[in-house]
Amino acid sequence: MEADRQLTGKSLRSIRQSCGISLRDLAAKSGCSAGFISQIERGKTSPSLESLKRICRVMNVTLVDLLMMNSEHREARFLPGAPSAEIVTKWPRASLHHILPPCEQTNYSLLMLELPPHGRTPKRSARRSMKEVALVLKGRVTFKLEKEEYDMRQGDMIHFDLMSPHAWLNHHSAAARVVLFNSNFTEVADIS
Repeated sequence: MEADRQLTGKSLRSIRQSCGISLRDLAAKSGCSAGFISQIERGKTSPSLESLKRICRVMNVTLVDLLMMNSEHREARFLPGAPSAEIVTKWPRASLHHILPPCEQTNYSLLMLELPPHGRTPKRSARRSMKEVALVLKGRVTFKLEKEEYDMRQGDMIHFDLMSPHAWLNHHSAAARVVLFNSNFTEVADIS
């Protein structure tokens, strides 16, 4: 039982820190005391499910996310074959797909951006500062980050803050694919 409390506490602290939420802010927004949340994070107390749900709601994660994170410390998950990639977002000339099924994601997202010939995404931005790593798997693309442009080829990577306005363009006659890894794709929205 103590091991479960320790894992829950570590998972909670990890998610809170990755969300950039202070202990005091989480306490104020969840209706729990900062001392109580600190005790949970240190594995000193077992919170009720209702308390955990309120805390998770503030961090924009589900209770299942938190509990799955506990089990990920103990086991590996093998996903055989390439599962059919669920479309997350579809624009007129590009689409974004899950690489990991949503049920396998916890505090990060692994996505595939597909750009058909002459495809493009709208300009996008996140509501808060968070990092993304992008790897071009196939083709050539232009990545626009605010006023900068990067010509990227297969194997090229870029690391940037999603809060900066950005867009992906494929000026070529061959399709392109880009893998995107970030902490929460649901916080990124089109701005044009």
